[in-house]
Amino acid sequence: MEINMEKFKPVIKDYPHLLHGGDYNPDQWKKFPEVINDDMKFFGLAGVNTVSIGIFSWVEFEPEDGVYNFDFFDKIMDELAARGIKACFATPSAGKPAWISEKYPDILPVGANGVRARRGGRLGFCKSSPDFRRKIHDLNTELAKHYADHPALGMWHISNECCGVCFCDRCEAGFREWLKKKYKTLDKLNDEYWNGFWGHTYTSWDQIEAPKTEHSIHALTLDWGRYTNELLADYIAWEAEPLRKYTPNVPITTNMMQTVGIDYKKVAEKIDVVSWDSYPLWHSPNGGQLGAAISTAFWHDRFRAMSDKPFMLMECTPSLPSWSNVNKLKRPGMHKLASLQAIAHGSESVQYFQWRKSRGGFEKFHGAVIDHYGKADTRVFREVAEVGKTLAKLDAVVGTRTVSRVAIIHDTENSWAIDEMAGARKPKRYEGLCHKFYKPLWNMGIACDVIESNHSLDGYDLVIAPALYLASDETIDKLEKFVKRGGTLVSTYLTGWVDENDLCRLGGFPGGKLREVFGVWSEELDTLYDGESNKIKLDAKLDGLKDEYDIVEYCDLIHAEGARVLGHYTSDFYADEPCLTVNEYGEGRAYYIAFGNSGDFMNDLVRSLCSDMGIAPCMDTTFPEGVTATMRTDGERDYIFVQNYNDVPVEIRLDSEYEDLLNGGKLDGTLKLDKFGVQVLGRSVK
Repeated sequence: MEINMEKFKPVIKDYPHLLHGGDYNPDQWKKFPEVINDDMKFFGLAGVNTVSIGIFSWVEFEPEDGVYNFDFFDKIMDELAARGIKACFATPSAGKPAWISEKYPDILPVGANGVRARRGGRLGFCKSSPDFRRKIHDLNTELAKHYADHPALGMWHISNECCGVCFCDRCEAGFREWLKKKYKTLDKLNDEYWNGFWGHTYTSWDQIEAPKTEHSIHALTLDWGRYTNELLADYIAWEAEPLRKYTPNVPITTNMMQTVGIDYKKVAEKIDVVSWDSYPLWHSPNGGQLGAAISTAFWHDRFRAMSDKPFMLMECTPSLPSWSNVNKLKRPGMHKLASLQAIAHGSESVQYFQWRKSRGGFEKFHGAVIDHYGKADTRVFREVAEVGKTLAKLDAVVGTRTVSRVAIIHDTENSWAIDEMAGARKPKRYEGLCHKFYKPLWNMGIACDVIESNHSLDGYDLVIAPALYLASDETIDKLEKFVKRGGTLVSTYLTGWVDENDLCRLGGFPGGKLREVFGVWSEELDTLYDGESNKIKLDAKLDGLKDEYDIVEYCDLIHAEGARVLGHYTSDFYADEPCLTVNEYGEGRAYYIAFGNSGDFMNDLVRSLCSDMGIAPCMDTTFPEGVTATMRTDGERDYIFVQNYNDVPVEIRLDSEYEDLLNGGKLDGTLKLDKFGVQVLGRSVK
């Protein structure tokens, strides 16, 4: 399949640079003009070319209902423009003023306990509130009209980490209308929810409530998640409407998060650029840098694949967060390494929360570029300035692509369903299982897209779908066609058990066509206690795999129905029964892993499959543990980011001569990386 290698346009129109900057809140310093003057000077010293402003500034823009004042931010925008700095201008819905909740109390969300929230915090609004929607729409209209032609306006940033659900009567009524459109009749809904169980049958639409205390109807919980997800996406589109009307050429983003359980792909459809906030806990004793590096890379690839184009790192800390149980400083070198990791995986920016530490409030000790000390002669500032200098050397990377022949399906709705499932083990560790398959790809320097189940599979040769418990007919049909036309599919226990409404698939697991695709039938699933184990004994020698591996957590008791058995259990009453199979199906093949493992088996299997399929790393070399390489390309030039997450120096054998994009000149032979070191290499595409 021919892949389009044309570069993507820069995130900000006619501004072909990697973006560097962060959240800037000058309105907190209105009474300290000398601080704002220092900031403008420090921006240049740090290589800042973009700042996010206005995020919590509603009361500054609209101090009272219908009264608008942009004088202060006019001055800030003019100062930015004079320095060639672009504004990622935020709509301030995350920082609603006290007067709006006082005048329009219905904007405050209602909790699952039925109690309306008090004023305070941030966000905390009902996304279906007509008053709130009217007020933010009016303000966004005024902002867009006022700044439409300002040279500093680079992009719009809707709200801030927009999330949360409301259980008010209006939201519940909207949910019922949503259900009516989906199911048409109450009988159909009752059937799909299997409401005969525990006598949950509804006899009136008005009896349906959001899952406030009712958590035994799993399809109801799923549908509530889908409805609130669509409500969030609709709200984002509502905020964007006046921005698009008055500034049609200014791109729009909203910053997303890793752990809130939102199906962001639906939100991504409403904006122009995906962005997210990344706060890994570096240097922890549990996994140290390596665990954080792999998890962060996984999520970078997740957000990049969401729109199949470059994304933005909208927030990170240049030093430390303030909300963790242990808030540990980034060690020298780690900030540059983590910043270039984001660029390597497709980010077009490195942005911080925040530029200057707040003097008061909840996050006054959260890491920032400028400390309470207020000057630029600090270690953190020097490291940020070094990142700024580095990014300025990488204009050629802007708009380049990540080409992946491998995809891992990490599906949001599947995550919702598998977490709700009463059975097997707790916790299910679904994301951790996905990481076990991702890690060997990261170790080898092989690109991987992390996708939802509704993502197209075109262009992939290897698709890994761990524990795809919830799989719609459409997903199953897509996977079946993928294998039939020559793809390799890998999956595990807990695959294909329920449909999109969490109804068990009849006729045996994995359900539907998957039973035929994998050529196995799962009769029972045994779960193991912590400390309990089994083993897999391979029946045939497979390249790169050992004869035996330890088994933990899960033992799926399967029958081969056309699949070739590759390994069997060694103990318990199912000793000698199959636990690893491969099935030739159409032009492709499907592997079924019936057991849990700490990760060494997944590592060896993925390496073996990539070698067998000719899925090559971006460099023909062997990386030490904790070292990886990630590539972006424009079809003519490859840009390879070699990263060392070890706290000791390493050496890597280069497979050819490369251009040193950071220091100039050529590199060949041996590449030396300091602890937490990173190098960017260039080469012509052969």
